[in-house]
Amino acid sequence: MNELSELLGDEKEIDIKKTIDNVKYFFKVKYDKLLMLASEDQLQGIRYDKLKVTSSPINNIESTQLKRIKAQGYLNNINQCINSLDPLKAKVLRYRLIDNKMMIEVESIIGYSHKSTYRIFNNACYEFAQRLKLLADIDLLEYKE
Repeated sequence: MNELSELLGDEKEIDIKKTIDNVKYFFKVKYDKLLMLASEDQLQGIRYDKLKVTSSPINNIESTQLKRIKAQGYLNNINQCINSLDPLKAKVLRYRLIDNKMMIEVESIIGYSHKSTYRIFNNACYEFAQRLKLLADIDLLEYKE
């Protein structure tokens, strides 16, 4: 049973508030960077000005393509995690963190009270962080000392 606890990471107590903050930060900063990387043009033209002597343009193109493919993989994993949430939680998470809607807009769209919407949002962030750690090996969980 100890190996299972270690595998699932449930031997430590999770700080839910800090975990929610980590999820918000992730979507505010890192998610946008992943989107930019994943959507770059598939092949960029070779530039002959300011070429580095130590690397070829082909290697730079390959490196860019590998980064793009990795970013797309992360985005697929993130979408799988969101889609695996309860539909209401997934909707609230998308509206708030991906579409950047104000919480009052989210409340009016889903038809829940302010307090209920925050509760749903916080639960969605926490569950998302748990699933992301298992699926994509991205650890947004914060643990108590």
